Amino acid sequence: MGLAKQRPPIIVELKASASPVRVRQYPMSQEARQGITPHIQRLIDAGVLKRCRSPWNTPLLPVKKPGGTDFRPVQDLREVNKRTLLGSKNTPTFKKVKMDGTETQTAT
Repeated sequence: MGLAKQRPPIIVELKASASPVRVRQYPMSQEARQGITPHIQRLIDAGVLKRCRSPWNTPLLPVKKPGGTDFRPVQDLREVNKRTLLGSKNTPTFKKVKMDGTETQTAT
């Protein structure tokens, strides 16, 4: 997360016909809600996420990590992806991010 604030924002180009999509939040157990809340708050506190009001909404999927009680946040962006232009010049691929010369680690 340390590098997230040092990177320029990723600009996603929308298709000309794209309109905002609002997908309802999937039902979430109390355990999942309590498990994911600290992660979301940490990202807000770090300035990586900010509260906003938007016509766009995608569901959050708290995924329980194996062998423990910790959760990781996963966002279901399938409906957003349908409305974006693939290969946008501003959207880096995973390979590009990993090979940009910085020492980063990927964690799940």
